Amino acid sequence: MGGSEDVLVLYEDVDENLELEENFEEPLCGPEPNAFILQVDRSQPVRMIDLKRGFPLSRLDNDADFIFRVQTEKGHFEDLVNPASPVPRVGPNGSIVCKILRSPLPLPPPTEAQVTATLQSPLPPNYFAYKKHQKPHGIINPESSSSSSRVRKPSMRSPINEQTFIKQEQIEETVEAVKQGARKVQELGKKVTASISTIDEEKIKKATRDGMKKLGSGMKGLWNNLKSTTESFVQNASSQVQASLTVGRYDIRIQTLVAEGGFSMVYLCKDETPNSPTFSQPLALKKMICQTRESRSDANTEIKLLRACSHPNIITLLDSSSVDVEGAQRGTKEFYLLFPFIEKSAYDIIATNITKSRGYKYEDVNTYAPPYSEIDALEVLLGCCSALSYFHTELLVSHRDFKPHNVLLRFDGGGFMGGPTAVVMDVGSAARANVEVKNRTEAINLEEEAGTKCSAPYRAPELFEVRVGSVVGVATDIWSLGCTMFALAFGYCPFETPKEGVMKLAILNGNWKFPRSGSVNEFSEGYKSLIEKLLSREPEDRGTAKEAAEEIKLLLQVFR
Repeated sequence: MGGSEDVLVLYEDVDENLELEENFEEPLCGPEPNAFILQVDRSQPVRMIDLKRGFPLSRLDNDADFIFRVQTEKGHFEDLVNPASPVPRVGPNGSIVCKILRSPLPLPPPTEAQVTATLQSPLPPNYFAYKKHQKPHGIINPESSSSSSRVRKPSMRSPINEQTFIKQEQIEETVEAVKQGARKVQELGKKVTASISTIDEEKIKKATRDGMKKLGSGMKGLWNNLKSTTESFVQNASSQVQASLTVGRYDIRIQTLVAEGGFSMVYLCKDETPNSPTFSQPLALKKMICQTRESRSDANTEIKLLRACSHPNIITLLDSSSVDVEGAQRGTKEFYLLFPFIEKSAYDIIATNITKSRGYKYEDVNTYAPPYSEIDALEVLLGCCSALSYFHTELLVSHRDFKPHNVLLRFDGGGFMGGPTAVVMDVGSAARANVEVKNRTEAINLEEEAGTKCSAPYRAPELFEVRVGSVVGVATDIWSLGCTMFALAFGYCPFETPKEGVMKLAILNGNWKFPRSGSVNEFSEGYKSLIEKLLSREPEDRGTAKEAAEEIKLLLQVFR
């Protein structure tokens, strides 16, 4: 496991004005303008600090802040801002796939506690899985020009295809360009050597060796300095891992980082408030870093909406607070939202149970085991329908990002038939229940808003292509409910697969199908018919959350 290795980083979407100058000769970038190479310890995970320091443009423009959106094993891109965050290596041969763009505002630095908590968190269990298929000589085998030296095909957890931002063919073209460039350099070197005297050749060789030695010494010094700085930073932070914090009426102690998004983090913490009904119990703390007026407004709206909620199937906001961030862009605030801690989500159950079939292959959805039995799926869905109906009729809002990931499961026997209680969370994307689209500008704005706030595989077609004169309403949540009902039964969203990624055209056309596996037969015709209704192309044909709940109750009567 020891030793170093070269890791290829494939990227796109860097500001076009930040191209490398033609006369820049330092060996900082990789084979193409959309790739560079990191040298890392093969026994350790690649951290965000490695990626940021290795990015050539961050060295050329020290004052710039760059946002790194890294592809995860699920095919989605996530913003990683914590320098200690492990970077997923889901590309071919263990490469890193990301989008890099300049931040419009300076990014607030993470706290020492955040960094140390991330370092102490366990790595994903399959982080080093790429090594099982990795070639012994790295990405390119210089000894061979045959097809076997090309970048290997995407792994099971690396759905790089025509629906994602980089194609396999582009990777292979990049590799071939590197080989051709190497051959040209060798040919040029032979020509230069043949045209000079032996004495001049020896002088050039000596000068070249001396130059490379100095360059190597400088790069080693840079790495040692970076490593020393990082270790010192982490050492100083270690005593603050379990930081104390006051959120409204609650005194809490942060224990560990459990989830991280673009500008938000979720921590497991412990209530240390005297005489609190949740004293010593685990709580969940959501921290949001808001740099813009719009993000601050969204955070305040989320807090107001959560405070207005009083429903057993919607997450309870215990308290909240906000603080100004010292040393950051003026107006930057950190918002803290405190919730009861619920460990498992509906998606966690899916991810675990689909692997239990005998012939399971991640890239083949027809090999997935059913993640839920029909009765368990119906109980979870019934709680979800109750929550959505409350949003739609009492609060007059649409959730807009309903999916299995945002449904927590409390195993307390509180379900309709004694199963788990479904608890809907994350209302940060919620919007008015019915939005009338009056002109093209409003249509474009709504499409852009949906693109940033609504998960693509579960997004309704009317949010992908907003029609002028239409009313975009709560039926968007009913579509997402249909996608979720499908996922609970078959283990994946009907509009996203590992092979094809997110299928936008299928969403727009309402074109989907049940899997070919035997798991289809384990669910009743009534269950499948309800999915078909919820995924109707026209919003008015989907029905309401209350109507879906009534049909689910009828299906549950069979199991009484």
